Amino acid sequence: MSQDVCSMGVSGSISTSVVGISGGKHFVDLNCERIKLAKVLQDFGMKVASVAILCQDPRVFQAMESAGTPCPFEGKIGKEAAQMWDTYPTLRPDYEIYIANKQVKDEIDAKIEEEEEKKRIETKIQKEKENITKRDKDDESSDNVVDDSPIINVHE
Repeated sequence: MSQDVCSMGVSGSISTSVVGISGGKHFVDLNCERIKLAKVLQDFGMKVASVAILCQDPRVFQAMESAGTPCPFEGKIGKEAAQMWDTYPTLRPDYEIYIANKQVKDEIDAKIEEEEEKKRIETKIQKEKENITKRDKDDESSDNVVDDSPIINVHE
């Protein structure tokens, strides 16, 4: 008989010399069950199913995504699974955390884009200034050129 269970019993009692009351309850450890199910699936050669059941835990889901190995999505794995998770983000087990992180990333990306736009504008202005300076120098040098050719007026 195996005692390898994912359940924990809790009990308590109180008694006096006349009356006694006792009670008990058990709690199921869902994470323990998830790990045992994943192990059994792995033992049966069902690797994707094993990972999929572990991915129901938001912590595992985030860890897999951080490692660049997205959790399976309805039989799809790898890049296809990542695209499906992006298409249907409300199905993610870490949806609330995902949305909070996405908002932070979007704000930072907007600031980065704003800074890059400022740099592009500054570069454009600098190039315009250089072009104006170059044109002014060209105009000055053309004013200083003396044309020594004789002037010929032809009248009829």
